[in-house]
Amino acid sequence: MRPGRLYNCFMDKKRFFFALFFFFMSGFVFSGCNAPGADRASRTAGNSADQSESQPQLTILLTELPNAVSLVGPLTEAGATVADALFDGPFDQVNGQEIPVIFSEINVETIPVQVSVGDPVYDADERVESLRPDTPVVPANGAAVCGYSGCAVSFDALPPGAALELDQVQATFRLRDDLRWADGTALTSADAALAYVLFGPGLAVSERTAAYEIVDERTVRWRGIPGYVPNRLADVFVAPIPAKEALNRTRDDLLADPAFMSRPLGWGAYRFAADQPESADAIVLERNPYYFGEAPAYDRLVFSARGRGEDQFVYALENGAATVTQSGVDFSGRIEPLLEDVRDRKLSASIYPSLDTVEIAFNYASANGTLRDFFANAENRVALTQCVDRPRLIREILYGQSEVPIGAYPSFHALNSRGNGYIGPDPAAARLTLSQNGGTGLSLILTYFEDETNRRTAEFVRDAWRDCGLTVETEGIPLSEIGRIRAGRFDALLTARSGGERLPCRAWLSSPLSGNSTDGGGIHFGGYRSAEADALCVAARFAGGIGSDLAMADLAQSFLTSEAISLPLYFEPRFALTTADVCGVRSVIGMRSILWNVEWLRPAGSGESCYAPQWNDIYR
Repeated sequence: MRPGRLYNCFMDKKRFFFALFFFFMSGFVFSGCNAPGADRASRTAGNSADQSESQPQLTILLTELPNAVSLVGPLTEAGATVADALFDGPFDQVNGQEIPVIFSEINVETIPVQVSVGDPVYDADERVESLRPDTPVVPANGAAVCGYSGCAVSFDALPPGAALELDQVQATFRLRDDLRWADGTALTSADAALAYVLFGPGLAVSERTAAYEIVDERTVRWRGIPGYVPNRLADVFVAPIPAKEALNRTRDDLLADPAFMSRPLGWGAYRFAADQPESADAIVLERNPYYFGEAPAYDRLVFSARGRGEDQFVYALENGAATVTQSGVDFSGRIEPLLEDVRDRKLSASIYPSLDTVEIAFNYASANGTLRDFFANAENRVALTQCVDRPRLIREILYGQSEVPIGAYPSFHALNSRGNGYIGPDPAAARLTLSQNGGTGLSLILTYFEDETNRRTAEFVRDAWRDCGLTVETEGIPLSEIGRIRAGRFDALLTARSGGERLPCRAWLSSPLSGNSTDGGGIHFGGYRSAEADALCVAARFAGGIGSDLAMADLAQSFLTSEAISLPLYFEPRFALTTADVCGVRSVIGMRSILWNVEWLRPAGSGESCYAPQWNDIYR
């Protein structure tokens, strides 16, 4: 048995987050439970508003009033924004770091177990199946079996009589003693276990689970099947539901119950106010007196729908007070006037790169043999990358509000590759390579899905490739023609690829998986095939488990970047706006919504301005 990883602290994560945020932005990584100031006494005085005086309400602008705000079902961006006020945790994902919230202790143990043919296992293709002699799996002692950690091997490849051991993970979760539902009743292990029984079968974790049990009134234990090493504890802990409301009811019954889905009982900083508007054009929350943390500064939160027109959001902010917008509103079509408003202090903005990448996919399986051979040569792909001045593209089209992807994660993410493999702009070297490899004059079409930002981006790349000697045209197509793209009828494609907390390299596997597109799977437009990339992807994804060494993930990112398998242009930026009289707003990668730290938000004091935009100031 390898030593268990112990999280032992009261995880009121925002009590130390702001002290650490700039370390995260600089690439430093801290484990939540080992971070300084994690105890309850460490909350700074800056957030301790005088609770004897009634504080003004905070208004949150949504695109729509959500029908569901419970954690047991899928959430829209608007639904997640309301849910974050009702539920604090169970975990927060902060720029690649997982921070437990509702637990006093979590203990994780990894145990090598011997498996035999017929046993249920999690294989190297990330599928649950009964072990066969030829099933590829990732052995517990990979370095001894095949030379490196995270390798894939099968039973029939081992010496006769050799045992096969896989890692089996066990996680024990102890809930905080002061954790209460918003009606004052204790939140117990029975609530967590019932949530798993009812809603676990709808999640991937269910088939990857060997056992889930109640240990005592405040403790539950999960054990996975051999081979499955979760990357996040949140992947194996289902958010609790109040057993008193759900006992003797079915999953489908609860999902169809409007009261359970739209007015759930939570444990977070706020709860539903009794005096909801009769017109049903807003949702009103009030402080939860049973919240385990300090009382938030705002008495009430009022959620109001403004539709999907970004101008309505900006107008409301410029002419209002104590207002925050949900994140995820698409301001890409008006970035310049938005930044001018931020510069002029008419509003404050939180703009940050997401994990989703806008990139050029090359068609490695093109029916055009000349193009197919051209893309197969890594030197040509590197040259195409060198042709494009990506920092300049970001400045001109996104007004500097993103960064060039070097690997799968932005520079301030805990899993970023620290610049390894980066290919910078060098048109002169690119022209020389292309002329030597017969690429000068090569004709191709760059296809994009119709959108103004996509059009400008495609034309920028087209002009850069033309300057390198290629003959390039662009074509915009409606999204309804995606079937043509899936059939491989394109030369090069401007597309957006979803990222994920796990290394999203499944898009380039020779045998693509039909997994969750938000985890980098199910997207295989280019038809790239490489045994080396396959092996690195498997090793990197399996090496990224809880408490694991991330060196293999760094190696895989460096390889994928230096080989220029695609041409990543920028991380898609995300936006949230606020008036300058709201303090504490901060976006992070992995947050459920802009209200992930709602208990830290507070009104500006007398003479104080909370104008603190999170953006790349292009006006300096």
